[in-house]
Amino acid sequence: SNRDAMVYIASNDGMLHAIDASTSGGNERFAYIPSVLISKLSTLKTDPYVHNYFVDGRMDVRSFSIGGSNKTILAGALGSGGKGLFALNVTDAAVTSETNAASKILWEITNSTTGFTNLGYTYGLPVLATLPSGTPALIVGNGYNNTGNGHASLFLINADTGALIAEIDTGSGTIASPNGLSSPSLVDINIDGKADYAYAGDIDGNLWKFDLSTNTA
Repeated sequence: SNRDAMVYIASNDGMLHAIDASTSGGNERFAYIPSVLISKLSTLKTDPYVHNYFVDGRMDVRSFSIGGSNKTILAGALGSGGKGLFALNVTDAAVTSETNAASKILWEITNSTTGFTNLGYTYGLPVLATLPSGTPALIVGNGYNNTGNGHASLFLINADTGALIAEIDTGSGTIASPNGLSSPSLVDINIDGKADYAYAGDIDGNLWKFDLSTNTA
């Protein structure tokens, strides 16, 4: 309650914009360009304009107690912009220097990151939550056009470090006809603040239930 109000806007100009919502002018505090998109920025100067997707996915924000202190994490996906996920530390959105701005990047993941070969274009909503183990996590479907094993799967990612906790593979899909998982919906059955189950649909028409305590589908 003692922090400035902020609005975070994902944009196809290549950036995620952090806007100070507590000022009448809506000043931008910083902008973040996922590194996987930097090589595409030159296409923005094409004349006549040809549309390209950049930071085109959805985001979630949540505060966790990590190491005895509060940390607010923003996690997002690139949607049509690329096979990528990212997280920022937005506990304090004020920026004092370029170095300070860069320090807000917690992690970036692409389908070339070890353990994430099956990451596709993630159009679904990534969800930040606490797992039954007590670990703060990003829970996200692997998205579409998975060029790894072609299966639909659910990723559980450490929200603070970006480390892969688990990939829960449904086993559904093939390389020739790739499947993919969309937005997860979480259920806390005993109201302890931890997600016990996730439900998500795939593009082959199946609805999956995932047990987050045993990491099974």
